[in-house]
Amino acid sequence: MPRFKIGDRVQLVGDIARFYACIVGVIVKGDAYPAAVLNQYNVLLADGTVAAFFDFQLQTPPAATAHVIFDSSLASKSSGTRGAAAVRQVRFLARDVDIHLRISGSGKKTVVGQVSVGATAIRNGLVTLLAGDETVDSAASDDSGEFTLRDVAAGKMTMEIFIPSRRIITTLDV
Repeated sequence: MPRFKIGDRVQLVGDIARFYACIVGVIVKGDAYPAAVLNQYNVLLADGTVAAFFDFQLQTPPAATAHVIFDSSLASKSSGTRGAAAVRQVRFLARDVDIHLRISGSGKKTVVGQVSVGATAIRNGLVTLLAGDETVDSAASDDSGEFTLRDVAAGKMTMEIFIPSRRIITTLDV
């Protein structure tokens, strides 16, 4: 019986993980054989690599919730301060993971963010924006921990940030 389905975000575990620069990704293909003990999955890693793995080489770490510690849309503003009215700054914190977002645009929005642990930027983290169970957009963080999600419709979304050994989830009104 398959443990994962297409679209699941996973992390490589065990000895296989040391052979890859990036160890988080999304399942793009799964082969389930009724009589097989092992199931094989093709995973698109956040750095663009696609490789096949057995189910014992993959896991989904438990989720931690990120909490809003700052939202410029809720802060009182004086006229002319904090930039343009169409730009919103949001900061989340989950244990030691810090997530900064800049949401801009009217109509469809652009979400630019950065993920860090302490002063260390997280490279090749997988950031996914979900509306219900549907993926709206997904992006990998670069060397500076930065990512961009484009053409995001307004509404309540779930943001999932997958970094090695951590899965951070938060809700966001875009």
